[in-house]
Amino acid sequence: MARMSETELVGLVNSRIADCRQFDRSSLTNQREWAIRFYDGEVDIAPQPFRSQVVSADLADVLEWVLPGLLRVFTASDRIVVYEPQKMSDEQYATQATDGINYIFQVECEGYAILYSLFHNSLLHGNGPYKIWWEGMPEYKTDTLRGLNEMELNAVISQPDIDDILEFRSYLVDAVTGDEIDMPGQNEKKENASPDAY
Repeated sequence: MARMSETELVGLVNSRIADCRQFDRSSLTNQREWAIRFYDGEVDIAPQPFRSQVVSADLADVLEWVLPGLLRVFTASDRIVVYEPQKMSDEQYATQATDGINYIFQVECEGYAILYSLFHNSLLHGNGPYKIWWEGMPEYKTDTLRGLNEMELNAVISQPDIDDILEFRSYLVDAVTGDEIDMPGQNEKKENASPDAY
């Protein structure tokens, strides 16, 4: 496939944006607007002169009545997803995968709130799109450790989940009090040293 020029790319992006805007202005928009109005209690009956306006919460009542039943179908069990083992040796892995995916969905991703929002939008607007993705970026956590002796430091460094030591400083400790001892000339060296030295 030939490489696009910048003008062709801009034209393609603009046409896609125009398609999205046109889809948003389609007949679905009027249906959704009416659905939101009915959900808020408005009706399409004009009020009579000098009379109160009619308010009806029928749609909201029915929607809130149906929602718990739908949610119960998916959340009644503590397992929303179950992995089935293909052979006898897969049972342990299938159990771990089942526990893992259910924890991720229900706890980390707040699955109940996602399902509630999804079903509510589906019932009210006719569709309930939801975007789900996975980010392959690792999460890093930093800790500050003080007062480690050489053996403890080596034990920390040798752990498999330790990727890097960002800053390291050694100092002497008074054996009686346990306080840090200032080493002569230490401060002067730090002030004159380049940032790359640490």
